[in-house]
Amino acid sequence: MRISVSEARKLGLLQDCSAKNGKSRRKKDETFNAGLPEPLGEIVFHIPGAPVGKARAQVVQGGAHTFTPEKTEKFTRMAKTYGVVAMVGRGPFRGPVRSEIVVVRKPPKSWSRKKKESALRGEIIPVVKPDSDNIDKAILDALNGVVYVDDKQVKDRRTIELYGPESMILLRFEAIACPVGPAPTLEEWMVSRRPT
Repeated sequence: MRISVSEARKLGLLQDCSAKNGKSRRKKDETFNAGLPEPLGEIVFHIPGAPVGKARAQVVQGGAHTFTPEKTEKFTRMAKTYGVVAMVGRGPFRGPVRSEIVVVRKPPKSWSRKKKESALRGEIIPVVKPDSDNIDKAILDALNGVVYVDDKQVKDRRTIELYGPESMILLRFEAIACPVGPAPTLEEWMVSRRPT
């Protein structure tokens, strides 16, 4: 289901946080649906289209002014909108969170039919820009205050990149059950990684 930012605002799913000077009026501690109960189970949704990585802020006028590139801003707004729709009726996670992000990329048009078919069967893994770290950062920052209170709560993160018929990002978030147990010693960890 596609929904625009303006439609989400009309439905009361997203509030306009921009002040006249373009800066956010939202306080750091405010979150979307903060008064609602924390989700039970997992939150699953997707963002259509090609992924956009978190770009560095651009510096102008000798370092006196910085801004985030428009492409990054647009992707962040779209990710947040889809997150808001997925969280309707639920508040954000308040404890540790596990995330799974599956980045599905459409094979390049320049590839031969044989190479595209091979990619769609999973025989070729994307090794292209933007890289997983920058995609994760853009998505996790966008979902602050929506899916979780702050992205520092994401303690178990997995990102997979694949080729598919259409570009999209599949997202799954769930609370991490505590306690997870003590951290292993280096020796215990090494032994657990040995092939049997």
